[in-house]
Amino acid sequence: MVVALIGATVYMIAMYVALYGLWKVEPWAWSLSSVLFLIGGVLSLVDFSILGLVYHFGILWYIYSKREYYSKHR
Repeated sequence: MVVALIGATVYMIAMYVALYGLWKVEPWAWSLSSVLFLIGGVLSLVDFSILGLVYHFGILWYIYSKREYYSKHR
């Protein structure tokens, strides 16, 4: 139980860092958020959460469609 709580806390802190980087259009944020949303999608798949799957892979698709925007700001 404690390990799951620590893992969820680390995941959420990393997500906040990634979202802040996306807001500031940092190139590293695109990579970090892609990995985090992929992890979230896989966990939703394991948990059989259809709504979580749609959410995570929908945002992942959107982030992937904007990759040129983040690569221009290097």
